[in-house]
Amino acid sequence: MEKKQAEEKLEKGAGLFNEGEIDKAITLFKSAIKLNKKLSSAYYNLALAYQKKGDIPQVTRYLEMVIKLKPDDYVSQNFLGHNYNLQNKIQKAILCFQKALKVNPKMLEALYNLGFCYMQIEDSKKALYYL
Repeated sequence: MEKKQAEEKLEKGAGLFNEGEIDKAITLFKSAIKLNKKLSSAYYNLALAYQKKGDIPQVTRYLEMVIKLKPDDYVSQNFLGHNYNLQNKIQKAILCFQKALKVNPKMLEALYNLGFCYMQIEDSKKALYYL
């Protein structure tokens, strides 16, 4: 019963998110998590909502929770790497992009992001390899 209620709150929150009601969506995503702490999509949606608000530390926090629940989620790994890069945590970003590529070696966005990180640390050989 609680899992079903959690899914309903998640779905309603996603609708509110799409309508631009970010704060209301955040409240529903958090309510969904209270009902089902293993609902990784609620954490992911919280990360998206906080990204819309420009709250990078919260984005990172919720993406880390997604990855804790689903270590092979390469989309979240890439998203987390991007957020680390925004915080100038280049080595952490590189590790995330590498993890994403380990699961999905053809993920173009992760390849580009990894190459860009190597450019930032002036490792042109690796940058050219990934770009």
